[in-house]
This record gives sequence, C-alpha cells and structure tokens, in this order.
Amino acid sequence: MLSPRNLRRRPLRHSGDLWHSVPVTEQTVNHTLTVQETLALPAFRNTAVRVLVGGDQLDRPVRWVHVAESARAGQLLRGGELLLATGSG
Repeated sequence: MLSPRNLRRRPLRHSGDLWHSVPVTEQTVNHTLTVQETLALPAFRNTAVRVLVGGDQLDRPVRWVHVAESARAGQLLRGGELLLATGSG
C-alpha cells in the first residue's frame, strides 16, 4: 500500500516516457521541478499548453499541481501551484 511514508522512501526518476522508482541512497538528489521543466515533460510536448499568468516566472518551483475547470479555481491557490485546465469550463 502506498502511503506518504513509502513515497518518501521511493523517489522517482524520469527515463524517456516512463517514470521509474529508484532506491533511496545517500546520492539521491531531491529536486523540485520548475514550471518550465514541468511543461517540457513528454506529457506536455504535443499539446497546445498556454501559460496564462506568471509567464515571466517559469523558473519558479512547482510545489503542487491541481486540475480544475471552475473559473473560480484561482481563488483557492496560495502560490507555487500549477493549475491545469482544458479551458472548457
């Protein structure tokens, strides 16, 4: 069963189009992806992603990702989040 405790012990590394769990070692590097790095992932490569706000801050780390379709979703954000939406709502 996956729990926050288990996830901390099994960081992920990216390899091509797949994510692989790797054992934690002293050489494990923790790195928070920036907005720019996140948008460069294969999942976003062939999409029509548009950055609506904060385009001058793509070097900021993403601490959380949300998916929402409500026009009011932005009111719930506190900073450091990446909001994904289709734009249909």
